[in-house]
Amino acid sequence: MIKNESFLCLLGHIKYKLMLNINEKKISKIRNKSLKNKNFTIISNNCWGGYIYRLFNLPYQSPTIGLFIMPNDYLKFVNNLEYYLKECKLKFINPKDSHNYDELVSHACYGSYPVGLLDDVEILFMHYKTEAEALEKWNRRCERINWDNLIIKFNDQNGCTNEQIEKFNKINKYDKMICFIAKKIPGKYNIYMWEFKKDGYVVDDKYWLMQHLNLKKLIEK
Repeated sequence: MIKNESFLCLLGHIKYKLMLNINEKKISKIRNKSLKNKNFTIISNNCWGGYIYRLFNLPYQSPTIGLFIMPNDYLKFVNNLEYYLKECKLKFINPKDSHNYDELVSHACYGSYPVGLLDDVEILFMHYKTEAEALEKWNRRCERINWDNLIIKFNDQNGCTNEQIEKFNKINKYDKMICFIAKKIPGKYNIYMWEFKKDGYVVDDKYWLMQHLNLKKLIEK
């Protein structure tokens, strides 16, 4: 039995890259045929949702694609989701005016992508080049939201604290919620990814996903 965790993480990384690059489109079509529930919306604090839709060859049925949301903002967002997504218009601000600026300024690419604002919640459009592109795709995907079939996903990235993880676990508004963490913290939504315990947080929650979560069971729930 292999016990070297660094080696296991490396194997996980290689497996993930192979899944993306070797006939992934064909494999995703096979996954799609096995899925009964194809109309679901993933609300995620990072790019995880887009990865899941691609795994099953599905259109993006969520606005939280190609972006990330800082932990405190994300908690506000999911605690009042209908308000932020139905009543608030997405605006854009100068990255220097972000209330998360002190935490984000050290990121190498910060300032090169649009920063959106929904009332008091910032949306960081990391994989978008322009505000116009971000706005168009945000609005289009908001129209696809299935409010009757939501999956709410969180993780411990971007300086997330134990207290914030605890707050997420106290949310009782949704039937399907998960939270990937790199520390053993009790919580009904928590999924411990021990591969990242040396990092102190889940560096990428796409790696080793299948080893920790029955994804199809979650979607079909």
